[in-house]
Amino acid sequence: MCAYAAVPDWQREPRTGNEQMYVMVPVRQEDLRLGYARIDDSAVVVPEEMREQLIELIAENQTRSEPKRKLQMTLFHQVSLAKEAEIGKPFTWRTSKVQQLFLYLVQHRGKIVDKSTLIDMLWPEYDPQKAYSQLYTAVYHIRRTLRPYEEHFSIRSISEGYMLELSHVELDVEQFEQTVMECRNLTVENVGRLEAVMELYKGEYLSTFDYIWAEEERRRLFYLWYRTADQLIKWYESKREWGQALRLALQLCDSSPLDETAYLKVMQLYDKIGQRAFVRATYKRLVQVLDFELQMTPGEEVEVWYRTWEMMNQ
Repeated sequence: MCAYAAVPDWQREPRTGNEQMYVMVPVRQEDLRLGYARIDDSAVVVPEEMREQLIELIAENQTRSEPKRKLQMTLFHQVSLAKEAEIGKPFTWRTSKVQQLFLYLVQHRGKIVDKSTLIDMLWPEYDPQKAYSQLYTAVYHIRRTLRPYEEHFSIRSISEGYMLELSHVELDVEQFEQTVMECRNLTVENVGRLEAVMELYKGEYLSTFDYIWAEEERRRLFYLWYRTADQLIKWYESKREWGQALRLALQLCDSSPLDETAYLKVMQLYDKIGQRAFVRATYKRLVQVLDFELQMTPGEEVEVWYRTWEMMNQ
């Protein structure tokens, strides 16, 4: 399709010293989109019948060039949403079933989830007719709640299921996992990226909910975080950055209070920085936790190390 554009007419004399005369020539629409920004609008002579077309093309070009603001969504610990440079806000849902349905779709984002699966999970005690009615109502309420973010979330009804599609949404779990995978081989260049992304792990995945279906993903992400923390501890030790290593080792103890290996690492790092009182306090804490939770004593590896250390620090 052909349109018209104004180009300088070098054969005509300007009426004033600062004025440039233009004539209309036929051009392709795509050329018009690319070139309109370079034309001085104040000096363009556009026929009346062409003005509307030019305005529409300019508006279309501006719309295409405006980037969408990204939406940041957290699933570690508390679920929240925030647009760029904003503080995350928790969702308010009509019912707990609506909330659970949304989070289940988020976990299975980009995949078709059978309606029968959702009904078995949320309304197993209802007869089919009532269960489907509850499902349709819940989906309606999800869409209504997400209306302020409708450009980012879309629930599509496909055959006998639903699929949640995300657009320009940054999920903390995806960012965490992707960066960890990219930084499996630690170097001076990428260790900073890994340190930064570890801060996204504010707590276990959906830790404020006791959904059975989330447990496997929760364990998977926890072990990924644990292994990455252990990898960073070894890196810090190789660089003799004892304080950084100790900070992460303490986090391992807090997140896995029955893990003797984590306690042993904490004691060894306290020893590295000469904090003997904290070595003894950590050992005492481990003994108390194991006795209270499991009615057990520390294993041989911990006992041998601690006894040897005590003999050397009397």
